[in-house]
Amino acid sequence: MGLRSTIVDRLTGRSAHVSESGALAVSAFGGSGQVPAYRTRHLRDEAGSAGANVNGAITPVEFFVRPPPGEFWRISRMIVFIEDTKIIAAQYGNQGLIPNGVRLYVANDHGELNDLMDGGSINTSAEWAEYCFDADVKTWGVGNEFMPVRWTFTKAGVPIRLDGSKRERLAVLIQDDLSGLATHEFIVQGYREGEVYA
Repeated sequence: MGLRSTIVDRLTGRSAHVSESGALAVSAFGGSGQVPAYRTRHLRDEAGSAGANVNGAITPVEFFVRPPPGEFWRISRMIVFIEDTKIIAAQYGNQGLIPNGVRLYVANDHGELNDLMDGGSINTSAEWAEYCFDADVKTWGVGNEFMPVRWTFTKAGVPIRLDGSKRERLAVLIQDDLSGLATHEFIVQGYREGEVYA
């Protein structure tokens, strides 16, 4: 029998055994031999739109994801997608410096629970890299440019946990006029606690 080591989920205390080959013998989050069912969700506004190229200068617009009551969601990472005629480091896309910036936080109906930006905001394209490092500009020589950003919450410890019964949500706040962007979307990836593949 090969040597095994153990990893522990710090929030739930569940453990997983890892064989000498590196394979998980027991899932830390799903129980013995179970693999959590992963899912992808767009952050959407109250009207259900995922398009975050909106004018939030007068009335800020929140885009969020929230589990239904009775469910707990673990959010492992967020993908930000920006498309514009050009992506300029000192501007937001090609829209100039946005004065109020984009904010990210966890909240419930009573207010913010966790400001994920320590009081800061994203005011330029380059500032995405300040918070999550994984930001890149894609260009193919003609047409619009694209900026995918990956904020991996698990790199800071464990996934963000949202309690649907407490109406907890992961939210992005748009506080400037970003209606000039060709595309602006936020997508999260993670899983629902207790749901596993058969």
